[in-house]
Amino acid sequence: MAGFFYRARNKEGKLVTGYLEAEGQAAAAVALRRSNYVIIEIRPAPDKSRLVNLSQLFEPRVSVKELALFCRQFATMLGAGVPILNCLHVLSQQAGTKKLRQTVRAISDQLQGGATLTEATKMFPRVFPPVFVSMVEAGEVGGVLEQVLENLATHFEKEHELKEKIKSAMIYPVTLVSFAILVVAVLTTFVLQKFINLFFNLGIPLPLPTRILITLSDLARRYLFLGAAGAAAFSVVMLWLLRSGRRLAWVDKVFLKLPVFGQLVQKIIIARFTRTLGILLKSGIPVIRALEVVKNTAGNILVVRTVEKVIEDVRQGQAIARSLGENGVFTPMVVQMVSVGEETGSLDKMLEKVAVFYEREVDASVGRLAAMIEPVLIIGMGVVVGFIVIAILLPYFQMFGGIM
Repeated sequence: MAGFFYRARNKEGKLVTGYLEAEGQAAAAVALRRSNYVIIEIRPAPDKSRLVNLSQLFEPRVSVKELALFCRQFATMLGAGVPILNCLHVLSQQAGTKKLRQTVRAISDQLQGGATLTEATKMFPRVFPPVFVSMVEAGEVGGVLEQVLENLATHFEKEHELKEKIKSAMIYPVTLVSFAILVVAVLTTFVLQKFINLFFNLGIPLPLPTRILITLSDLARRYLFLGAAGAAAFSVVMLWLLRSGRRLAWVDKVFLKLPVFGQLVQKIIIARFTRTLGILLKSGIPVIRALEVVKNTAGNILVVRTVEKVIEDVRQGQAIARSLGENGVFTPMVVQMVSVGEETGSLDKMLEKVAVFYEREVDASVGRLAAMIEPVLIIGMGVVVGFIVIAILLPYFQMFGGIM
């Protein structure tokens, strides 16, 4: 898929400009004509993967929870015999965010112009992920769109549950760290300065802990803006890497090698991989196409490379299980279950069982990780605050000890 900028006039004769993705310039022109646009200009867009587009970086995203609700409502209305265009009209009114409402209306316009639902959703890759487009395509071809949307709703609900479990486990540690940073900032910025002035006025010799604390406080105040700018720049770069889908192999490798946390990351990867691949195969999508979709939603460069190798091996007639077993990302249990699924012709069911198992493992691991982090953070905060208090009070102890 390539990107194109266009200028055209709509049915009312108004000039409109925009961006769409298509397999080529001719396909882009066909899509625009189906929307009853009179084309003025179509030109290729620069490669988005090489650009840092700040407007897209902070653009509101449609959440997984919204997509799950969208699919569930869509499937329910189709099951009740409501025509697709009427479904989209209702969904555009019920959508919880402006972004999704505008997108659904645009899809409705595309369908009225003669496009299929698959072609319309392909034009909005920032709203509908590859797994959604591929499964909708399979549902349209096989005449089972309602069932496919039900499967998609279940898939997105599981994704949402997984994310919420991780967020819930991180709330307490993040709150504790934020509070600790605030306490240290207040002590070093306001309280410490008053004591420093008093110490210098009295000519009290300062012990080593106090001198260390004063030095750190001076460095923090001197480079406060530089540190804040560096943190902001780091946050923007990380956000860009996450939203653009670009990854650094060594970063992903380090994450997988981390003690405790690395095992959690591996379990999340396996749960997402098996859940997505299983739901695609259950919807009737061919194995190669399903693996290509999973590759695009992996979120880890090591998994992407592994799946690319699996795709190549499967094309040459090799079993998926054998290819998966040649890397260190997937556990022997996953390989064994996939092998059984291939031999018995029930690969989608085996993948679903593996996904359920690892989702439970993720839940348990998140709980254990949170239980381990909390005491470590409390002890760390106590050590830092204790050091600050001791560094402030130690000169007084020396002064009163000398007097007595």
